[in-house]
Amino acid sequence: MKRVKTLPFIVSSQPTKVDIRCCGCKSLINSDQLRLGVREYKSSSWFHYVCFWTNCYYRNHLRGVDGNTLAELVDGFSGIPPSDKSRLLTDASSAPSIGRRKSGSKLEIPYEGSEADGDYELDDNTFDLTNLVCCSVTKVQTNLHVSIRKYFIPRGRTCAKPTKYGISLNCEQWNKLELQVDDINSAIATTQKTLKDKEKEKDKKDCKDKNKLPGKEEFPDWILFSLSWKRRVGVFASGEEVVVDIREFSEEKTFSESDRGIRLKPDQWKQLQENINNINKSLRKLS
Repeated sequence: MKRVKTLPFIVSSQPTKVDIRCCGCKSLINSDQLRLGVREYKSSSWFHYVCFWTNCYYRNHLRGVDGNTLAELVDGFSGIPPSDKSRLLTDASSAPSIGRRKSGSKLEIPYEGSEADGDYELDDNTFDLTNLVCCSVTKVQTNLHVSIRKYFIPRGRTCAKPTKYGISLNCEQWNKLELQVDDINSAIATTQKTLKDKEKEKDKKDCKDKNKLPGKEEFPDWILFSLSWKRRVGVFASGEEVVVDIREFSEEKTFSESDRGIRLKPDQWKQLQENINNINKSLRKLS
């Protein structure tokens, strides 16, 4: 028997003979009214369209996604009228609510060397992005991964080793990132222009904590690109420069940023683009 893939969300505007009650406001949903639902075990929880974005626990999982990802997550998306489809795309493209990072969650690195300490060595299939941030291609059993991580140099050694600070992308996510490089560069240029315009209006204040993840209030103009359901590429201004943040979001209600991710400075993002062909060669070599 062929197994059918079940999508986590469902949308419909088709008339129904069965009374459907909204799980948000607890009132009945008109049979021909646009409604969004979450598939649970052997059943679905339905919401008014407006109630979904205000009351549904999983609403932020549909925030900050593009049309292709939305079609992969929402069953019935292709069957709704164009006006409803455009409305859903507009609401889904907005950024999720970002929670503050909990205090005491800063990652500790045992020892961090630098180029000033001497030239450091890297393993095969590992590419330097400057300042001890590297991209490596690894194979775990039959799965290939592209990892972008912060590295460190153990005391008394010259070979750099990866830390837990970073993110590992599977082949599908890496291909999506590669396809969106031009769009990300356009977003960087747009953010740089916006940053210059703001500097003309008033003096830019120094960021108190450069290592703190950006919040919605600090960087309201950040731009998101989706790699998967929970993983995003964010482009935003951090201090006086524009950075590219590749990160996984947690499953909490606030859909807050997790520690699983990496923030690339402009020179590191440039180095990553220059090494795309080498990374793809390593993927083909290990496949």
